[in-house]
Amino acid sequence: MERPLAENGVMEHVTVVSCSPNASMAERYAATCAAFAVAEGARAEGQDVLLVLDDFTGLIGFTVDMAKLSPQLENSAPTEEDGVERMVEYEGMIINALLAERRRFLGMTLQRCARLNDKNGGGSLSLIGCMWHQKGAYKGRKGSKKDSGDLAAEAALPSGFDEMSDEMKAKITAALEKKKKAAEAAAAAEAKKDAAMAAVAAANEKFIQPRSLVEEFMSITDGQVMVDSYSPKNGWVISVKDSVSRIGTPGAAAPLKSLDMMQIRLDVMQADDMVAFGNEGDEKDYMGSRSQSIRGVLRQTPGEPSTLSETVVGVYGLQRGHVKNMNADAAAALTKKAVEKARETIPEVMAAIDAAPGTALTAEVEAKLKTLYE
Repeated sequence: MERPLAENGVMEHVTVVSCSPNASMAERYAATCAAFAVAEGARAEGQDVLLVLDDFTGLIGFTVDMAKLSPQLENSAPTEEDGVERMVEYEGMIINALLAERRRFLGMTLQRCARLNDKNGGGSLSLIGCMWHQKGAYKGRKGSKKDSGDLAAEAALPSGFDEMSDEMKAKITAALEKKKKAAEAAAAAEAKKDAAMAAVAAANEKFIQPRSLVEEFMSITDGQVMVDSYSPKNGWVISVKDSVSRIGTPGAAAPLKSLDMMQIRLDVMQADDMVAFGNEGDEKDYMGSRSQSIRGVLRQTPGEPSTLSETVVGVYGLQRGHVKNMNADAAAALTKKAVEKARETIPEVMAAIDAAPGTALTAEVEAKLKTLYE
């Protein structure tokens, strides 16, 4: 882990807290506490700290043990229901002890993330928690296909078309064959994507948490970034549809608000619904193309996070109609070309956007961004 950080020159302001892969639950919990202590110490000195926690097994294991021990700690008389399944009162609800202890502990953990006022140094601590969920827990919705016939599965004419001319039958058969091949290609691509995700998940099986726990953690945070898929070539692909910021529009950078970026997520959701449930037609093709373009523009090369100005270049192309009617790979390539051109021709505009994220785009700046796609 430290090697890529050192190669990018960030170890001067990064502290890595780790334990061995075979560490006990107690050692994992101690490592988590140590990471928080280091982060809080830097915050106390007035620094702005980002803590990335990629192992929750220590915290979760601790809550299980606490739920089992709590009757003894409370000096209450033992009962047959003592343990994680006994029911307790928590914030006006009657829930089992494990769930209550987990919510209490996760809530207290997140409360350590805060900004100090100026009197206390003005430092801040933000947390990004990385959780693995069970495979398929958030799989997208599928159409029922009830009574619709799966024409993509076979290239034979359905019954009831015996009266057609041979020419018409040939056209329909060719169309069905084309659709069958497209479906087979899509299935192969999906299988390849699932295999890549499975390989990564297998290496991290011990870190996988049940969906109920993942959603519990999401419910008490300021939002979540959901990873849709992974490939060695493109890295992690973020799910625009399932990623949520509970801060909302006020938390977005002004240049992106100028481009109505909030519409992008809605477009992806509409496109996915159209693909799953809609009938064939121009609108479905357009929405599918729009969704692919969005995913391509938002793609980031592993190890090369995009700056605000680079994101603005891509979103400008999307929202102003310069990136359309293309698949994700083509959209990503066009965006990369536009960003490279921006660095060469309008570096002052890129620097200004990065330096002033609270400033909206002006007509003059948009005119310069337009030249990147001409």
